[in-house]
This record gives sequence, structure tokens and C-alpha cells, in this order.
Amino acid sequence: MSLRLNIRIPSTYLHSIPLYVSVFLALLVHVAGAIGMSFFNKELFVAFTPVNLLLMLLLLLWNEAGISKNFIIAFVVASLIGLISELIGVHTGLLFGNYVYGTVLGGKIWGVPVLMSLNWFCIVYCSHVVTLRFFKRIVNNAFYTAIVAGLLATLFDWVMEPVAVKLGFWQWEDGIIPVYNFFCWWAIATFVSYIFFLLRIKQDNVFSYILFFVQFIFFLLLRMLL
Repeated sequence: MSLRLNIRIPSTYLHSIPLYVSVFLALLVHVAGAIGMSFFNKELFVAFTPVNLLLMLLLLLWNEAGISKNFIIAFVVASLIGLISELIGVHTGLLFGNYVYGTVLGGKIWGVPVLMSLNWFCIVYCSHVVTLRFFKRIVNNAFYTAIVAGLLATLFDWVMEPVAVKLGFWQWEDGIIPVYNFFCWWAIATFVSYIFFLLRIKQDNVFSYILFFVQFIFFLLLRMLL
């Protein structure tokens, strides 16, 4: 006599596992980072920044429902635009202003950390999905979607900038963050978001807008505590 256990796990639950795990890890990493940087050993926790950024990117990709050809194109284009923009900024000051990167973000290409190109994709992609998800009534075409997504990405940068400087990610000339930096962020993010819209990037990745708000609150808290 044998006993068989016929346990069926609903497919919807299985599909939710990446999201549950990703949200848990995102909260764990950012809560621990905020507490550690604010009240304990700031240098130790800052050193894990590259690992954190790569982990969030991998979780973002893990939650993408079927990575399409258009998504790959969007990823490559956004990363290249981000890298080229940063190269122009670092070497000429024509974009963003006069600034230099520190060593916190890891390996560089001609003075620009490789992670920055990936970070450009993450920020604009998350801003784009948030726009599609929460601003449906005013973003019924590519133009309005791009403008709102660009504003969200710029707002994110505005919250992040003072924190990034204090943590040694980069430094501005004379220690002053120029307004021109935010104008460039909006213009470039708007352009990238417009490309995302043309490539029909969807709003299915729930983790993308959760990550946007988690990181936004993370930098907002650090901006107040550091």
C-alpha cells in the first residue's frame, strides 16, 4: 500500500515567487543600508553599493515577464545613452556640469563607472513603468509619457544627488550641484522614455515600481539623516 501526496501549487503563486523574493531582498538591503549608513559604519555599508546596484538590476530582470527583443533593445539603448551622456559630462562639462566620479561605484570606462550606464536604464525604466501604471489619464501618447517619466527620473535624481555626494559617489566643482544637472537629467530621461514608448515597453513588471519607491524613500531618508 502506497500513499501518494498530490500537492498542486497554483500557477499564480509560482509566478509570484520572484516578486515576493525580490521585494523582501530590496527591503532588506535598503533598510539595512539606511540604518547602517546613518547610525553605524557608513564606509562599510557604502562599500557594498556596487553589489546592491547589480542585485537590484538582476531582480528587475528576473521579474520581467518574458524578456522580449524590444526589451533587450531598450536595455542596450538606454545603457549606451547613459554611458555616452556621462562621458560627455565628465570630460567636457557640456552635460550636467563639472563633476568627477569617486571610487565607490567600481570599475570605470574613461572615468565613468560601468554601473552608471546600467543605473541609467534602471532609473528611467522604473520611472517609465511608474508613469504608465499610475498616470494613465494624462499619458495617452508617447509625448506625455516621456515628459512625466522624465520628470519622475529628475525628481529621483534631485533626492539622490546630495546623498551621492556625501557618500563619495561623485563630486561637483566647488561642491555645488548645478541646476543645469537636473535640466540635463530631464532632457535625457525624457528622450529615453520616448524610445521606451516607441518600443512598446509595458507596465507588467510590478517590481519595477516597487523598486522605484523603495529607492526613492531610501535616498529621502538618507538625505535627512546624513
